[in-house]
Amino acid sequence: MYFDDSHNTADAAERLEATWRDIRRHLDGLKADDQLIGRLEEAVCHHRPAVGRRGRAVVATSDKVLVNEQLISPPPVTVVRLSE
Repeated sequence: MYFDDSHNTADAAERLEATWRDIRRHLDGLKADDQLIGRLEEAVCHHRPAVGRRGRAVVATSDKVLVNEQLISPPPVTVVRLSE
């Protein structure tokens, strides 16, 4: 998934929580398993915050997070994909 992980406003933590809730709803709609959702939540909510305007790319399996990287700029929209 790709999402805006910017921390350039006073409400950045609240914005991240709202972003995660939206991502979680999308994952639930895609029938993602609980273990995968837990891994993604850990990657999204419990990482070192970005500084300034940044994006984040996260790729995970139910077993582990494969990619959890900051991007130079946020993507224009949040992208969440689930494949088997």
